[in-house]
Amino acid sequence: MTSELQNHRHQPPGNRKDLEMGANFILFPSLRFPFISREMHPPLTLHRHPMCAEIIEEFQKCHLDHPVKKFFGECTNLKIKLDRCFRQEKALKRKANFEESKKFKEQLQAYKKEIAEKNEE
Repeated sequence: MTSELQNHRHQPPGNRKDLEMGANFILFPSLRFPFISREMHPPLTLHRHPMCAEIIEEFQKCHLDHPVKKFFGECTNLKIKLDRCFRQEKALKRKANFEESKKFKEQLQAYKKEIAEKNEE
């Protein structure tokens, strides 16, 4: 054995990067598959997610049709589609909110300028 391997074996388990990484890979499969979200999805109400309504219905139907297989990945492809759809939906909302805040800031600047001009007179 090389001295590197011997030194590696004598380190306490908490300091060994390979064990930590291995444990994370086992505990969090999304580290191996970045397209799988570790987090739970938001509440699957159709009125809150009109863009993703079709996929939500398919996902819920899959869970009803496969009560046991859902735990073994039967509905994973739909979950991935759902996560992607939620990301797209969130990006659109973020963009709309940014545009709205931009307009609000412009209005606020115009108002401040108007007030400053009135105070100078």
